[in-house]
Amino acid sequence: MTFAPLKDEQRRRIACREAGVSVATVKLATRRGLVRVQIYPKCRVFGQTESRANPIQRLASKDDQLADLYIVLAGRAAEEVLFEDKSPLSETHLLQATRMAELLATRYGVKASPDEIIAQAYEFVKKFIEQHRASVTNVAEALLKQGELSAEQVEAIIDRTPSVLPPTT
Repeated sequence: MTFAPLKDEQRRRIACREAGVSVATVKLATRRGLVRVQIYPKCRVFGQTESRANPIQRLASKDDQLADLYIVLAGRAAEEVLFEDKSPLSETHLLQATRMAELLATRYGVKASPDEIIAQAYEFVKKFIEQHRASVTNVAEALLKQGELSAEQVEAIIDRTPSVLPPTT
C-alpha cells in the first residue's frame, strides 16, 4: 500500500505531538524510560514515541498511573499550546486515557469521574507543556530535520533548553 507524503503543516503538527510526548516521558515518567521518538514521511502511523517500562518496578503506583496519563495527553496539549488550536485527540489515545482514568477511579480510589480525571490531567499537562515549550519546540525541530531521535538526543536537547517556571506567589 502506498501512502502520499505528508504536507509540511501535517509534519509540523506530528513532530509537535511526538515532541510533547517525548518531553513528558523524560520529565514526568516514573516507571518508563524514553527509547526513541520518530516521525514518518509516508505511513499510516505518522509518528511514534517509544518507551519501555523499568523492569525493577513492575507494579504501578497511583503516581505512576497519573504520570502515564499525563504522557498520553501530552501530544494533544503540545499541539494546542504550540498551534493555539486543538485537533481531535486520536481515538486510540482517548480510549487509552479513559481506561487509565477508570483504573485511577476504581483501583486507586481517586474520587472523581473518569471525565473529571482526564480534564484535570489535561490541564496539568497543558501547563507542563507551557513551562517546557522551548524544549518541545526544539525537539520538534530536530525531529523535522532528522526524522528520528534517540533518548540521549532528546535528553541533550531538554538539558540545554531552559524551562519557564511558574511564578511564585
